[in-house]
Amino acid sequence: MRSLTILSILAAFLLLLPQNTTAQESTDPIHTIQIGTFMQTDLSQFASLQDIGYLYTNALGNNLFQVFMGGYRSTADAERALSAVRTRGFLDAFVTRLPTDRGQEVAVIQLSLKTAGRPIDWENYTQAGPLYTILDNNYVKIVTGVYGNEAAAVAQLPQMKKMGYHDAFVKMINSALLHEVSLPSATPSPASSSVAFKSGTENVPTSYDAPQGAIDPGMYRAAAETTTV
Repeated sequence: MRSLTILSILAAFLLLLPQNTTAQESTDPIHTIQIGTFMQTDLSQFASLQDIGYLYTNALGNNLFQVFMGGYRSTADAERALSAVRTRGFLDAFVTRLPTDRGQEVAVIQLSLKTAGRPIDWENYTQAGPLYTILDNNYVKIVTGVYGNEAAAVAQLPQMKKMGYHDAFVKMINSALLHEVSLPSATPSPASSSVAFKSGTENVPTSYDAPQGAIDPGMYRAAAETTTV
């Protein structure tokens, strides 16, 4: 009986301890930085951000597009990157969340892991098929897919290894964390541009976002946003 009393007291004590219920931490990189919403313009104007993180775009139509940076597991990580972004003159940038509640688990094959902020030679990966990125703090995960299920991805894995992607492996991921990669022959993207960055706020394009505004989740596509590189 005494043992039961002690256990009851211990259980009650544990319930009184503060619980970590914050949504700021996640095992997935659900936070991103919205640089702004812009009229179609020269993407080299975003080259000053390339050493901070990987940039991707979401076309809205009517010659408007949104520019985002990175994927972060905590708001603290995202806020640190945001501070650096604002020192480059993009004062309307803010942290937001990817709509993982509207995504679904899909199968992909990860081909490579790169450091964010460094140029990527995308031609090395085009033979694999449709390409996507998963942005995870300081890293860019290059993946191909999407496959109908995990078994279908596993069946394709040997072919990927024959192509030279020896470290490739299958993983399941929320589709909202995938950013589609398109490869036009013309304009380089800010993520892979070789233009050296200049400090200061000159040549910073005008954003249509209000400072600390909120993104409309409906602007996201269910599977991915488009990255132009």
